[in-house]
Amino acid sequence: MISLGDALLAIKADENWIKKLVIGGFVGLAVIIATIMMETESYTTTVRIIGAGLYLLFGSFYMGFIVSSGNKMLNSDSNSLAEWKEDNLLVKGLKFLLSYIVYTVAFTILFTLLSVLAFLGISLILWLIYFLVNLLFHIDCSFASPLMTVILSVFTIIFVLYLLQFMNAAYICYYKNLRFRDIMSFKKQFRMIKENPHASWTLIGKEILYVLLFILSFVIAFITIIGILAIPFIYFAAYIVITNLYAQYGRQIDVGKYL
Repeated sequence: MISLGDALLAIKADENWIKKLVIGGFVGLAVIIATIMMETESYTTTVRIIGAGLYLLFGSFYMGFIVSSGNKMLNSDSNSLAEWKEDNLLVKGLKFLLSYIVYTVAFTILFTLLSVLAFLGISLILWLIYFLVNLLFHIDCSFASPLMTVILSVFTIIFVLYLLQFMNAAYICYYKNLRFRDIMSFKKQFRMIKENPHASWTLIGKEILYVLLFILSFVIAFITIIGILAIPFIYFAAYIVITNLYAQYGRQIDVGKYL
């Protein structure tokens, strides 16, 4: 079973969790500072280039720890985290960031084409229905425009939910062996989702619930100065929770048999 409660307690399962959380928070803070340097237009080009370099450096180190922890959780029954002094942490993170960019671009193009075709198909069918009703029964269908908006909105929500399933599958495939080819295995990911619908939808439900809790924690954090300073550490802990949910899902469906 995929348990949000277990995921929330996952970070404390590591005997050195406080030390790792503090380091993760400071690395995350460095990523935030680098992002500000990179994206602030008032800064000089040199500063923005340095910011981009620091973002790539600290971002890769940050994600290296996350994916290594995910790999460790997925391939064992332990919720212990990776070590910040682990070998090749930077390389693992950089490899993930690059593979994720490639995956996101390819996946976005594929699903955008499918969504456009589906959107046009739904719109055409609805327009034909309105046209025939007006032609045969002389009923003004202008009132149906809101209905069309609702139908297309429902389609968009369903599309996003399925999109999330594939994104989750991509993460889990990568966490298993930390290989680039696994994150690009669309066919295998489709099979995973098709053969495990209950687990896939359960994971989506847990994620949505957790996002709501995460937003609430941010709102509470912004109330006080101490809370604002704690945001990088809260964000890092949140990443660990999501990673543990992925690991639980991967163990439940035995993701290794699809790879």
